[in-house]
Amino acid sequence: FSASATAVDTTQTITFTNNSTSASSYSWNFGDSTTSSATSPNKQYASAGTYTVTLTATNSCGNNTATTSITVCSTVGGSTSSNATVCSGSNSGTITLSGHNGSIVRWEKSTNNWSTTTNISNTTTTQSYSNITSTTQYRAVVKDGSCSQLNSSATTITVNSAPTASFSASATAVDTTQTITFTN
Repeated sequence: FSASATAVDTTQTITFTNNSTSASSYSWNFGDSTTSSATSPNKQYASAGTYTVTLTATNSCGNNTATTSITVCSTVGGSTSSNATVCSGSNSGTITLSGHNGSIVRWEKSTNNWSTTTNISNTTTTQSYSNITSTTQYRAVVKDGSCSQLNSSATTITVNSAPTASFSASATAVDTTQTITFTN
């Protein structure tokens, strides 16, 4: 059999694909006191640890077993501090990551809702910003051991432009009998 992943965190589901031949029944033991008789089951582990998964394929001539090891990490991406609204150009602040489990690999930022990202070489729990001119999202990337990287929640720094006053006049030179129309 094969597993869709052999290193996961507690939020991920593993699909086990049964490649057995000539079997009439199957018995899966997932190493955490749970079992299944499905041909190709899915499994999500609740706790971190290393688990030995055993498949026993059986027919009238006997049975045969296959095993593999699954590592379940307790990686948690964590949460970043609250969103903020700032004025364009002259602004600064700090975003803080909390509630994560694992090491911070880097921070990322995006100005287009994560269609593209810019990596930030920072492995601390705080990320500073200053003088940004467009709305920007920030998040941390966290990894624990051999498990997949996870993203923290994102903080959005919304950037508002300063107002620009502007108007036009229908005329700039008139006598006292004429009316001037001002348009915003």
